[in-house]
Amino acid sequence: MTILTMTVFTVTFKMHIISVYVSMGLLGFYLGAQWALSFEIVAEITFPEPEGIAVALLNGFGQALAIPLTYLYSTLFYQANVVWANTAITILANVAFVAMLCMPMELRRKAANLKEKEQKSVHCN
Repeated sequence: MTILTMTVFTVTFKMHIISVYVSMGLLGFYLGAQWALSFEIVAEITFPEPEGIAVALLNGFGQALAIPLTYLYSTLFYQANVVWANTAITILANVAFVAMLCMPMELRRKAANLKEKEQKSVHCN
């Protein structure tokens, strides 16, 4: 939904100001949900490690990538136009989404919790 909302924002940018505010509000909502999902995925992938370390690394890499992406967006915004800048960011979001889909999802934390529950139920009986 984030990519779709960014596409809607890019298309409706030159239209009425209400459409810009609505699409940006939706984009912010979906980006917030995407961060929460990313935290869960990172916690599952790096299970034996504490969640705090994995989330801190995710935040650090996110902030480190924000700087060059901001420069890229600014360069495209001022040298081309807003449509090209938004299209470039949407393409990068698509690449990130495809990369996330290609990652194997091993639910290590969930498997460990289920195993622990099974062991407790065996000991209680």
